[in-house]
Amino acid sequence: EESMRKGSWGIVNSALKGKHVYLKSKQLRSFLSLALAMEAPEEVIKTIISVSPESVNEEDKNGRLPIHLSCLFGASPEIIRRILESDPTSAMRKDRDGRVALHYAVNIVTQETVEVLCAFAPRAAHTRDLTGLSPTDLVDDMSSKAENENDFDTAYITSEISWIMEGCSSSW
Repeated sequence: EESMRKGSWGIVNSALKGKHVYLKSKQLRSFLSLALAMEAPEEVIKTIISVSPESVNEEDKNGRLPIHLSCLFGASPEIIRRILESDPTSAMRKDRDGRVALHYAVNIVTQETVEVLCAFAPRAAHTRDLTGLSPTDLVDDMSSKAENENDFDTAYITSEISWIMEGCSSSW
């Protein structure tokens, strides 16, 4: 954990490959979650998952899985895909706030991430959290706000994401 905090990713990756490491973090409970929070290189994430495949199912204190955290921290679509390939059902699992990973993904507004999540969980676009909001609702709200503020870049991106989620949800 200390090597991760220092950004010594080569040391972390070597230790993981040699399996000379205890794969738990003191604060996040999951070594994978810590690596995601610290924006570890993709190779380190892949190594953690290969050494400890069960880590994709380890929740933090808020009931968030690594798939939630990867979206929250803006991990690459490749990392998100890797986590989902290890456990496809995690795309529909809710955290303590009733949110699925797509709730977090739409907040960072990346089309490719939304496409990956929708491919694994088409119904996620309409899954409501404890406040009654779905990822589709969040995108609609962001789009309206962007239009009202004449933020044309965000308005365009949110319309693209909305279109992706619409197509995704019609596939189920």
